[in-house]
Amino acid sequence: MKQWRHKGMYLQFIPAYSPELNLIEILWKMMKHFWLQPKHYCSMDSLHESIINILQNYGNHYAISFG
Repeated sequence: MKQWRHKGMYLQFIPAYSPELNLIEILWKMMKHFWLQPKHYCSMDSLHESIINILQNYGNHYAISFG
């Protein structure tokens, strides 16, 4: 680890379960609770298409605000 620090690399240890620090958990929470509607869960194809749509439009139509 000393060699890593010398090269400017540092390890950041986080708690074993800390979804608030894991960006994909924050994105998935937004998808489940705000962007996906009950009709999207009717079939696996519908859910898959809806998730792909959200991911492709993230930053334009879908965005997360931390303020």
